[in-house]
Amino acid sequence: MKVVLQSNSGPFALSRRSIAVAASVLPARIIRRVAEILIVGESTGPEPFEFNRDKRSARLSIPGDAHNAEVRDHALRELLLGFARLDAGESFGISLTDRQRSTFQSFIDEWHPRCLKAIAEAGSKPRPPHARRLMYVEYKGEGIVGPARIGWVRFSKSGRSLEYGGRRFRSLAGSGFKANYFDEETGDHYWISGCKKDGTDALYSTTIEIDEDAREEYGVGVRGLPKNRAHASVRCVGKHR
Repeated sequence: MKVVLQSNSGPFALSRRSIAVAASVLPARIIRRVAEILIVGESTGPEPFEFNRDKRSARLSIPGDAHNAEVRDHALRELLLGFARLDAGESFGISLTDRQRSTFQSFIDEWHPRCLKAIAEAGSKPRPPHARRLMYVEYKGEGIVGPARIGWVRFSKSGRSLEYGGRRFRSLAGSGFKANYFDEETGDHYWISGCKKDGTDALYSTTIEIDEDAREEYGVGVRGLPKNRAHASVRCVGKHR
């Protein structure tokens, strides 16, 4: 799922990063239904969160001062209300009555504190890079198979987040569908794991690109194949052919 900021829009009560982090901790059954969340300046419907089922696209319009805690909290609750309606299979494009809103309150009450905690942790100052490890990184944003790479990944000292290719990833803590990390900036899901000696890193058949500074270590150190020390890519048949 991508979180996209409409150009020349804002200010918003929730940052793109906060929205992505909040969405990442919600049940996979909900998030799989959404391809993108477009943050817009002007509402396109009667409620702040509107959803187009055919395009799997949500449009979110919650202007406000992101430095105001009450405004941020209200915006997060409106975001969760939208996801609750989506989960319940409710129609969009209609104004909700107070009674209708109350039917989704239990969902909001359950997920609001979890989202707040995740946002707070993601917003903490990053710690200096700690250990680095050669790992398999596959994008899962569009399905069960996506572009895959092998490269050096750096872990935070806590081990709860990692960095690769200028992106920062945080664990999904078991809530992902064939994914175990999410990009803190976009909310996109990834599968990131240690490289295997037998080369069975991917679940399904794919071509894996190897970063230039990782090729010798992968070919010789991991696979034990000196003749492959300069290979820029490798074909993986996958565990599930």
